[in-house]
Amino acid sequence: MSEPDLSGHYAVSDWGFSIVERGGGLVMVSPGVPEEFEPRLERIGASSVRVTGGFLTGVEIEFTTADGRVTGALAGGVIPLEPLEEPPELAPGGGLRPPDFGPDPERDADFEGIWAGASATRPLDTRPYPVNEFVQWLDERQEVIFHGSNRTDIEEFVPRRESIEFHNQGGHGNLGAVYGTNYGLWAMFFAVIDRANGRGSIRNGVATYQADDGRTLDLYRFSVDHRVLPERPFTRGALYLLPREGFEQIPFYPGGPPGSEWACFDTVRPLARLDVAPEDFPFLDQVGGHDDGDLLRLSDLNDEVFSHLAGSTRTADGFRLVFEGLDQAIRDEWIELGRRYLPDMERTVVDGNTIEVAGPSAYLQTMERRLEELAGESSD
Repeated sequence: MSEPDLSGHYAVSDWGFSIVERGGGLVMVSPGVPEEFEPRLERIGASSVRVTGGFLTGVEIEFTTADGRVTGALAGGVIPLEPLEEPPELAPGGGLRPPDFGPDPERDADFEGIWAGASATRPLDTRPYPVNEFVQWLDERQEVIFHGSNRTDIEEFVPRRESIEFHNQGGHGNLGAVYGTNYGLWAMFFAVIDRANGRGSIRNGVATYQADDGRTLDLYRFSVDHRVLPERPFTRGALYLLPREGFEQIPFYPGGPPGSEWACFDTVRPLARLDVAPEDFPFLDQVGGHDDGDLLRLSDLNDEVFSHLAGSTRTADGFRLVFEGLDQAIRDEWIELGRRYLPDMERTVVDGNTIEVAGPSAYLQTMERRLEELAGESSD
């Protein structure tokens, strides 16, 4: 039996790639990734391959054919592939390369002195050097975990999630934990993006690719809803430098390769912080704009649904919500869009007026805070 032709275009969530034949083998082509850094695919079965190079190194992809369409999944079905009709395009705000400052012994000696004088009681001063240049230098040392925030007064971080990760398929993105990353520029984005006044999602990330000669390339992506972008949704914030002790690197999915996020389930006190202005972020003018039309609709539905909340009780794995006067069409649309954006959440209709919700700890924490806010508003 001949091996099936795996050439084609695919997507995992909103990340797309093409599989093409090149030089007698298969390679994974992604928009914005130079040819010398493209991951290679090794056949390990009639319909399966193993990825070599890039952030998915070692991952196995199993392909299936149905109705003449080739599809598949990563890691034994954990993350499904979606076949595409056309080659994927570069995502808004994607394919961004960090500035290359080159070697500078005098600068490095100055940075050593700045880092040696770090204190948790006062912000670091990198002058006359740009903040991001110091961040990239510290990034290369791989000594700390970075955490960006709009707040500049955090003395300790407690293990809880303040926001919900959309399209989370591996179960790792909605943990009640202190989150951080070993990529300083990625964390800096969260210091300057104005999350309190924004609408829609913030799409961001970083992936490292490796060439055959050992060179590596970090490619970043930053985008907000295109309706928000003209408002310049940026603010001042802080980049916190946290000790690595107690943090664990989260895999891209259970049992998969290590990802870019780290989590700690204990309280963490910062080693130091850098106060950051929007102009310190090197990708400020390259932040892209994506379309969050359906997500904004979900936000509006959330407001409509919870305006009819009559009561709530805690259950073993979530909450039981009781509504009065909630239109069933609105309820059903809310549930359907919720399943699309939050696949690791469960919403079960017990009867027309009662819905049980369950999900990861971060979702439950966020729900609990919302219910407390609603209770406070009703008592005013």
